[in-house]
Amino acid sequence: MNTKQKGDIGVAQVLSNLLSKGFSVSLPWGDSNPYDLIVDTGKLWRIQVKSTSRRKNGVLIVKVGSITTKNGKYQLRSHGLDPIDFLIAYDSTDHNCYVLPKNIWRDIKGGQISLRLLPSRNKQKKKIHNAIPFRNAWHLLTT
Repeated sequence: MNTKQKGDIGVAQVLSNLLSKGFSVSLPWGDSNPYDLIVDTGKLWRIQVKSTSRRKNGVLIVKVGSITTKNGKYQLRSHGLDPIDFLIAYDSTDHNCYVLPKNIWRDIKGGQISLRLLPSRNKQKKKIHNAIPFRNAWHLLTT
């Protein structure tokens, strides 16, 4: 399965979750927008879906950029400046979704965010993104 197919599955899973929770969801036409879904809660939220199964040492790794071309060369483009309100990471390993508001991922360097699924071994607390508060946190879309 290629990355486009994996991404489509992630979008479909997030869409299914949103609809089953009673959200009104629209799909933008084409692939030229930096977001995959629009959720209407009285306010329109632009949602970028990222599908992942990458785990390392109790951490779910989510790429928060996209590959684009500039002058014929491939580049990683960060989503920090894009008009996206939420990133929703779909974990294809356990089928959970992580609803991440912009303040969590806006300034991420290196094109990925690490969501800690298990406590760190060294008890580190600073600069850690605990996954639990964001797991299936659909209520964040209603604030």
